Amino acid sequence: MKLYYKKIINSDFGIRIRNTLNISPVDMLTSELHSASVSDAFVWRTDNNFSTKIRFIDILNFFFEKEETTANILFYDNNFNYLKKLSFTKLKKLNEVIINKEFFGNKEGYGTFYIFHDLKNNEVQKELISNRCYVGFSKNDQHFSYVHGNLLARYNSSNNKNEIQSDIIKTSLIMNQNYKIQKYFNKNFNNEIFLTNPTSRIINFKIKRNSYSLKEGCSLIIDLKQDDIINIKSNCLFFRPIVFSYNSEYFDVHHG
Repeated sequence: MKLYYKKIINSDFGIRIRNTLNISPVDMLTSELHSASVSDAFVWRTDNNFSTKIRFIDILNFFFEKEETTANILFYDNNFNYLKKLSFTKLKKLNEVIINKEFFGNKEGYGTFYIFHDLKNNEVQKELISNRCYVGFSKNDQHFSYVHGNLLARYNSSNNKNEIQSDIIKTSLIMNQNYKIQKYFNKNFNNEIFLTNPTSRIINFKIKRNSYSLKEGCSLIIDLKQDDIINIKSNCLFFRPIVFSYNSEYFDVHHG
């Protein structure tokens, strides 16, 4: 009976009930991931004269001394529509990709990408491989400002026929979660937050009096013209944004 009870309260639905009632809430669950390549929901921008630079290392070679390692990067737009895949058949120690309008066939926009290391031929038993690499952003061809991975979002497990899965970050049934960004949003700058849904469920959220909704994998940039202190109320237990602040002389990007 006790075993059956634990199985229920630790199920996906049981965790959502616990998160709703705030009873031993679970914000993120990685304990069941073994021999899996986990990716953040990395963000890219080519809108408004932005460009993006991806820099990532060969984790399997660097930490596990595996040879001839491979990886894939999957790109999606802000509505989680698949755009393209980059396959690296032989990784370097340090790998770099520039994303601009030409990269997507002259497309201006924004979205997400995910990096998965191929574990099929270099299986690392009972390990969770997470490449929380740095992504740089440049506006008007100026210097790049870098920020590392933000949200553990999707994983590719060799135990599940290499299918891409999500829901590492957990949700509740109602909007009972508050995330206050530790930043004073100076009105002398253009301030934007980039939010991504790392789950398979709809995330509903509010900022001040404005209500929003994000479907699975979707992302949204919100311009914060009038606000100085931002609190995000949602049904997601770790809904952390990427913050962009810039003017004609200054540019910065960082975690919220």
